[in-house]
Amino acid sequence: MPIRGGRCSRAPAPVSLRASCARNALTHALRAIGLGRDLSQAQVTFNGFAKRFVIRDAEGMYFVPVADVDRVEADGDYVAVIAGGRHHLVRQAMHVLESRLDPAEFVRVHRSHMVRIERIRRVEPCGHGEYELTRADGIRVTSSRSYREQVRRLLR
Repeated sequence: MPIRGGRCSRAPAPVSLRASCARNALTHALRAIGLGRDLSQAQVTFNGFAKRFVIRDAEGMYFVPVADVDRVEADGDYVAVIAGGRHHLVRQAMHVLESRLDPAEFVRVHRSHMVRIERIRRVEPCGHGEYELTRADGIRVTSSRSYREQVRRLLR
C-alpha cells in the first residue's frame, strides 16, 4: 500500500448496492412512522404522552406498553424501564423520559426513581421532607427532599 503524506491510501471497500438500498428503505420507513434514526429512544405517542416504548436489543427491536411499566430507575447512562419484573434498558436521560410519561400515572420521587402512582400502597414520612413509599410488590423507595412536593400532591 503506498504511503502519501504520512497516511495510507487505500481504495474504499466495495459496498453492496443491495445492502445500501435495504438500509435506506428501512430508514425511510421508520421516519415515515415517526421513529427516526435512534430507535432505542423512539416512542409512539398518544395525547402527547408515550403509549409504548421501542426497545432495541441484540436480537432486534420489541415494544413495551407503558400500561405494563411498574417503575423507572436510572442505571448509569441508561434508564431501566421495569415492566412485569423485567428490566428494559433505554439510552435516554431520566428527565426526557419523565416528560414523555403521563404525570397522572407516574410520579418522580427521586432523581433516580419514578413510580406508577396506582402501585403505591403506603407513604410514610421519614423526616426532613423525605418519604418512604411502599409499592404493591413490597419494594420500598425513599423519596428525596427535592421531590417532596410531588409526593405531597399524592397525599391530597
